[in-house]
This record gives sequence, structure tokens and C-alpha cells, in this order.
Amino acid sequence: MKNSRHVLISVAAYFHESPETLTGPSRFASATIPRYIAMKLMRENLHFSLQQIGRVFRRTHSTVYSGMNHLDTVLAKRPDLACNYNELQQRLFGTISNTEESK
Repeated sequence: MKNSRHVLISVAAYFHESPETLTGPSRFASATIPRYIAMKLMRENLHFSLQQIGRVFRRTHSTVYSGMNHLDTVLAKRPDLACNYNELQQRLFGTISNTEESK
């Protein structure tokens, strides 16, 4: 059974970051994009609420919501990151994002 810690560790390792970096205060893209990807994976696959995700990352639910919306914009413009997201989703959950399947 996958849990938030497993997702956090897996995403951090994939992007060569530490889990502490993803949950920490850094606003550099090297930390924020993996953080938002982990948040989105938790939301879509673990069905976590925004508040639950916020507790994992020490952020408010509105920050989580804003970050995931920003990620959707980034993924639409950056096919390389969309591929990274899909690869992580496949590795962790054995599925591919519905939004990417329809392209």
C-alpha cells in the first residue's frame, strides 16, 4: 500500500532531492516542481484532501491548491515534465494520468 511518505521519498529521489527539501521552505524551481508533483500524485492517487496534503508539506490548503494549479499550467507547457509526472505515476501506482492519455 502506497502512502504519503512513500510518494514523498520516491519523488524526491527521482529529482535528486531530499524529502526534507520538498517539505521545506525553498521556493527554487528545483524544489517546487517536485513538491507540486508529489502533491498532485497524492491528490489524484491517494485521494488526499488539500488539508491532508498541506499537513505533509507544512503548507496551507490554499497553498497546495495554488501549487497544483500552477503545476497543471507547467505540465501543459513542458512535455518533459509531463513525461516525468507520468513516469512517476506509472512507477508508483501503475497508471498514467487521464489528462495525458487523451493527448
